[in-house]
Amino acid sequence: MPAINGKQPSAIPDSLLNPCLRSDIQFKNLPAEIIFRILSYLDPNDLVQSASCCREWYYIASDPLLWRVLDLSTLRSKSFNPKTATSLTSRLRTCREFILDNPPDLTHQHVTALLHFLSSSPMLNSLTLQKLGHLLNSHSLEHHFRFSQSRCLTNVNLNNSNVTTPAVVAMMNKHKNTLKTLDLSYTAIGDGTLRSVSQAQVLHTLDISNCPSISRTSIRNFLTKRFPSCLVNLSLRNMKEVKITWLYDLLRLPSSANLKVLNVEGCERLTLGDLKELQEAFSERLEIKHNAREVVEDNIWGYRRYIDFLGEEPNLPERLTASGAASANPPNAPAPPSADADLQAQLEIARQRLKELEEKVQGGSSSSSKGKEKEKERSRTSGHSAAVKC
Repeated sequence: MPAINGKQPSAIPDSLLNPCLRSDIQFKNLPAEIIFRILSYLDPNDLVQSASCCREWYYIASDPLLWRVLDLSTLRSKSFNPKTATSLTSRLRTCREFILDNPPDLTHQHVTALLHFLSSSPMLNSLTLQKLGHLLNSHSLEHHFRFSQSRCLTNVNLNNSNVTTPAVVAMMNKHKNTLKTLDLSYTAIGDGTLRSVSQAQVLHTLDISNCPSISRTSIRNFLTKRFPSCLVNLSLRNMKEVKITWLYDLLRLPSSANLKVLNVEGCERLTLGDLKELQEAFSERLEIKHNAREVVEDNIWGYRRYIDFLGEEPNLPERLTASGAASANPPNAPAPPSADADLQAQLEIARQRLKELEEKVQGGSSSSSKGKEKEKERSRTSGHSAAVKC
């Protein structure tokens, strides 16, 4: 540094050039906005602890913006002391989104207490109780929905939890005019759930995948008679009773005009050929998600379903006259009988064709196995001759 008036000036301290390097700056002297931003990264348990540091931090940590989304998935049971519970209880009444996803360290009593206080939140619009298993008591959930003070609940995710029909009925009775997204996959809901869901007014997305307690008749009635006109996305994954005829009847309903996405992955009765025909018939308005594959036995399953359709579907003559069964036939299937045709004769024709296809598939598999055995015998002979030459 050049000398001034023959004197060498002293070096300027770095703390003056950069105030952030000053050692006398304490955390409590930071602006409230900076402290608020720092506290926003804490989980609810640490946020409650920080509120007890001083009066200023208490007021900052009590800001409703910090408690708008309350995720208690990582809450520790040891830290669930009376002081923490009291603070959380007051925050539950102001939160708008509550999340409890597979908590590793909570008990059944903790979840029940949280739901009890959460029912008094008037601004709650999103509820996620996911992968709770035995931690969630269906009676406690029913009590929560029955006495809920929320008037704007729009999203509910109860995936893989202990949920039964009475809890869903209580929820729909209270929130059928506001609920837009509902995930009930992998739950124990029954037939009454679909009757209650059919009363929804603004429901946009419904997931009832892998719910084995729902009967075949209830699924058929929901798809063909009680389908809510507001649904846009419907997921029926692993619902093995779903038939292709039900889907055709569904898409012919005026109430299904808004349906845009249909997920039928894992529905074993639906073959690739049937789904392709269904997609082509309604390609302009519907996207079908599936995992069906092109297999040799596709026609066999088609004939089996066709025989089942002829033998079990009610009101057969009226349905065939209206050509409702034409699109459900498998490729190269016999023409559907008219209303005056002999049903037994048509069944015999279908059974004969099914038997021929099964014999054809079994013959192809046996010939392929014989070819493999011949190939192995050739390889053994060639190896033996090579050893003899050596």
